[in-house]
Amino acid sequence: MMRIAADSFQVDAISLTQSKGLLGPRGDLYGVAKPPVNHLSISARSLGRLKSPIHVRFDTPSLRSWIGEAERDIYIAEHSYMAESVLAFPELHDKLWVNTHVSESDVARASGNLMKRGLARSILRDEIRVAKNARRTACFDRQELERYIRHGVNRVDLLNLTLPPDVKADVKASGRTMLFIGDQTWWPNYEAVARLVRLWPSVTARVPGARLNIIGKMNPRAKWKSVEGIKHWGFVDDLSPFLSQSRAMIAPISTGGGVRVKLLEACSRGLPVVATQAAIGSLDEVLGLPVSSNDDDLVDESVRMLLDPAYAAERGDEIYDTNSGYWRTSGPHNAVASWLSA
Repeated sequence: MMRIAADSFQVDAISLTQSKGLLGPRGDLYGVAKPPVNHLSISARSLGRLKSPIHVRFDTPSLRSWIGEAERDIYIAEHSYMAESVLAFPELHDKLWVNTHVSESDVARASGNLMKRGLARSILRDEIRVAKNARRTACFDRQELERYIRHGVNRVDLLNLTLPPDVKADVKASGRTMLFIGDQTWWPNYEAVARLVRLWPSVTARVPGARLNIIGKMNPRAKWKSVEGIKHWGFVDDLSPFLSQSRAMIAPISTGGGVRVKLLEACSRGLPVVATQAAIGSLDEVLGLPVSSNDDDLVDESVRMLLDPAYAAERGDEIYDTNSGYWRTSGPHNAVASWLSA
């Protein structure tokens, strides 16, 4: 979104970081210190301000100081909780745009952590409050947008963003290999990997030699059982070899917010996807991505992709052409320009 916005606006960015080497100005990016987690301090501020912990966690003095000294026409918060430091200045409310990315209340509600589930209601209350105080809010999911409207937020838009066309994958020449990408310290991705570990034996029973590469930072608490055909790679520096050698990307997300940008990367390369509605979100409206509604659908579609390279290649061609056409006709650019001009 920043790259697209830079076509029409002068854009700079501020980011919280725990790396001393990234502090201060670096071109159009300015780094400010991100304090380490202090549960006692976060809890005290959460109670004192009557806000959920995540909505006080990133509202730091250094961030407020930068915002207070800056003079910008528009302030865009990536994630609802990042808007708190702007909302500390009443005169900036009318200059605040919020891109929610994903509802943290949904993630908390689906979490395996009982304490996080208990915070879902207070996080939702904060998300609604932020949206009501902002000039404009944008979502990637229609269901989230409709929820804001039900709570009385009318200045909200659906932001359909995609990536520009990339080098096209040779799907037909690929082997019987599928790919999952996602940081497993993020609950929706951890939940998806657990689902894959459970379902993959049903795939290999029908597709001898089928392989699944799982890429992304490992959750230190995860102890995945060994499953034939699955390899956990952890974080890798270069995704290109995995993207170019895979038959399809699989995204069995149950809670919205996992993988999404990786699906966009797959579409930009013409790599077909096997994904749930939670993974695809509203991308099916723009790219026409097929939805696997349940475990059986996920297994059946994976098996078909792996056994029939011509079918997989055809699905990849369709995705690539649709994505290219949407980018070529400035669909993402028009969406961002319309939102920022409202």
